[in-house]
Amino acid sequence: MKSTVYDIQGKKKKEIELPQMFDAKIREDLVAKYYESEKFTEMQPYFAYAEAGKRHSASGTISHRRHMWKGHYGKGLSRAPRKTMWRRGTQFFWVGAEVSGARGGRRAHPPKPNYIRKTNKKETVIAMNSALVATSS
Repeated sequence: MKSTVYDIQGKKKKEIELPQMFDAKIREDLVAKYYESEKFTEMQPYFAYAEAGKRHSASGTISHRRHMWKGHYGKGLSRAPRKTMWRRGTQFFWVGAEVSGARGGRRAHPPKPNYIRKTNKKETVIAMNSALVATSS
């Protein structure tokens, strides 16, 4: 493929031979795919902190066995994980924690950080070449 070179006044100066890639077919689908994947890399990430609602020693503090010290059976409590606020001998004051239904617990379905879209290396090269060819034509 040949291209014309012009001087500052706009007169035809000479013709040059362009590289082989300028003869390539323009792949609009791959350019669009690459553009979409790059759009996600520039997004502001939004997701929950990994330890949000889990930053206390609540899970596994209550014994789920009968006739055990620190057990919750016979007290009318659900099996939700609880953290101990105070205790007097064998009398405890617990509050629910860790689970999404408890006050101060984690969120049930927080947004996930899935903003990464990958394109294959060869597709990226073809997309870049296609974009360059499209602008030159």
